[in-house]
Amino acid sequence: RIALAIFCSFFVSIATALSAWIVKPVLDGIFVNKDAHMLKLLPLYIIGIYLVKGVFGYAHACLIRSVGQKVIRDMRDLLYAHIHQLSLKFFNDNPTGALMSRIINDIAMIKHSVSNVISSIFLEVITMIGLTVVAFTRDWKLALIAFTVMPLIGFYTNKLGKKLKDISRRTQEKIASLNAYLQETFVGARIIKAFCREGYVTEKFRAQNQKYYRTTMKGVRADELTSPLVEFFASIGIGAVVFYGGYQVVLGHTTPGNFFSFMAALMMTYSPVRKISKANNAIQQALAAASRVFELLDTESEIKEKENAISLPELSRDIAFENVTFQYNFGGEPVLKNINLKVEKGMKIALVGMSGVGKSTLMDLLPRFYNPHEGKILIDGIDIKDVTLASLRAQI
Repeated sequence: RIALAIFCSFFVSIATALSAWIVKPVLDGIFVNKDAHMLKLLPLYIIGIYLVKGVFGYAHACLIRSVGQKVIRDMRDLLYAHIHQLSLKFFNDNPTGALMSRIINDIAMIKHSVSNVISSIFLEVITMIGLTVVAFTRDWKLALIAFTVMPLIGFYTNKLGKKLKDISRRTQEKIASLNAYLQETFVGARIIKAFCREGYVTEKFRAQNQKYYRTTMKGVRADELTSPLVEFFASIGIGAVVFYGGYQVVLGHTTPGNFFSFMAALMMTYSPVRKISKANNAIQQALAAASRVFELLDTESEIKEKENAISLPELSRDIAFENVTFQYNFGGEPVLKNINLKVEKGMKIALVGMSGVGKSTLMDLLPRFYNPHEGKILIDGIDIKDVTLASLRAQI
C-alpha cells in the first residue's frame, strides 16, 4: 500500500509542478502574444492537470491513512497482549490509569504521526523536487538566490523539533499521571465520600491538571513557532527574487511569463517546506510517545517458563511449601519468612491472621503469580518452576 501511495504521489507532484509550469504559456501566449489557439487549449490542460492531481491525491491519502490505521491497530493489539504476559508485580508497580494512557494516549500520538506524516513526507518531498526542477529550468540564477534560505530553515526546524520531543515526553507522562489519579479516585469514590475528602481530591486534581496545561502550552508554542519562522525566511528569499527578477524583466532579459512561472513554482515550493517542517515536529512528538510504548514492550516478565518445562500431572498426593521466603520489594521486609507447610490431598486448611501478614501472598505464590525469593513449592514432589504455567494454573 505504501508503494502504491508513492506511485500516486508521483502523479500528484507532476501535476503540481505542471500547474506552475503552465503559468508562462498562459501569460506569454494568451495575454502578451494574444494567441487564440493557445486560448482554446490551455483551459483544457488546466482542467486535466487538476483532475489528475485530485484523483491521485485522493487515492494517495486513502492508501497512506489505511496503512497508518493498520499500524496503530497492530501496535495496540501487541501492547495489550504483552502487558497480559507480565507478572503481577508489574501491575502492582504501575497504576492502571498510567497503563491505559500508554495504550490510548501514547499510541494516539503515534497514530497522528503515522497517518499524516508519512503522507506529508512522501508527497511533499516529491512535490518539492518537481517544483525545484521547474524553478531551476525557468531561471537557475533566481533559483539559487531563492534557495539560499533553505539551510536556515532546516537548522531552526531541527532545533525546534528536538525541543518539542522533550516537551512531548513530559506531556505524555503528565497525562498518564492524570489518568492514574482519575482511575484511583473514581474507584475510591466510596472512601472519599465517607471521609468528606471531595474538596481535597478536587484541589489535587486541579493542581495536576494545571501542570499538564503548562507543559502542553510549551509544546504548542514550540510547534506553532515553526510556520512563522519558515514564512519569515521564505519572505527573505522571495523579496530577493522579486527585486532581482523584476529588474531582469525591466531590462528585457526575461519575459513576465517566465518570471511569474518561476514565482509560482517558488511560492508552491515553500508550502511543502512548511509542511515538512510541521511533519518533523509531529515525528518528534511521535518518537517521544513511541519510546514510552517500546519501553513497555521491552519489559520482560519476572515469571518465565523453563525451556524444557513439563506439563503438570493432576494432583494426587500433596502440596508442600519448603522454607519459602518472599518480599515484594528488593531489600524490603519479608512478607513471608521460612514458611514450611504440607497440605495432603483432601485436607481443609484455614490461614488466619491480621491484614497484611501474607495470607493472600502465600496463595499468590502457588499459581506462580510471584516467585519466592528463597525456598520452593512442590506439587506431588514436582517443583512448580519446572512445569508450564498453563498446566499449573489449570489446576488451581
